[in-house]
Amino acid sequence: MMQQKIVIKLQMDSDKCKNKALAIAAEIKGVTAVAIDGDRVVVTGDNVDTVCLANRLRKKFRSIMVFSVEEVKSPTPEEKKKEEEKKKEEEKKKEEEKKKEEEKKKEEEKKKLQCCAFCHSSPSCTHCHITSCQCRGLFDKNRIAKCKKGVLVAIMDAQAVANASSSGHIAVAMTPHIYGTTIDAQLCYAAGIKDMLERHFKGEDFPEQHYIVKEAQLASQYR
Repeated sequence: MMQQKIVIKLQMDSDKCKNKALAIAAEIKGVTAVAIDGDRVVVTGDNVDTVCLANRLRKKFRSIMVFSVEEVKSPTPEEKKKEEEKKKEEEKKKEEEKKKEEEKKKEEEKKKLQCCAFCHSSPSCTHCHITSCQCRGLFDKNRIAKCKKGVLVAIMDAQAVANASSSGHIAVAMTPHIYGTTIDAQLCYAAGIKDMLERHFKGEDFPEQHYIVKEAQLASQYR
């Protein structure tokens, strides 16, 4: 059994003509695959009767020319193996390119957001303006000494906070509070939010004491 590839040139003016050519070719005995390549019909099959195919197409199309008829050799096991390896290599390359592109996008996002990662707190102390830790006593006098001057620190050793506050090394020491955990506190919080929203929609400025950051600068009470 001989596998063939037959290329026939037709005058196909529309998609309807192309679909008709595909349908006619597909009906011929032995045809296993049909495709359109520009103004040509590419037929693949086993022992296809080229004359019969051409005559069937000639009945429906004005201009027809058998462009080529060639034998399609089945690939050897070695060729199949090489082709599979080539495909795997191409897929691997595409995957690597995709990964590189994703990494590039991540790096660009990090640059936009000015993000940076630290594996532990010591180096981050020298960069952060506001630091919050969740371990009791984690911030001692040695770690505070590594912080930026004026840093805002949430939870730390009480005596270290007192000493650093007295020396002016840190701007403020936060203390435990229950704001927002009682009904009265919730009412106060809601009233504050309402006032801020009303001022915003009216185009009014907020009271100075309500600012944390204003015009890209830390508010005066936090400096």
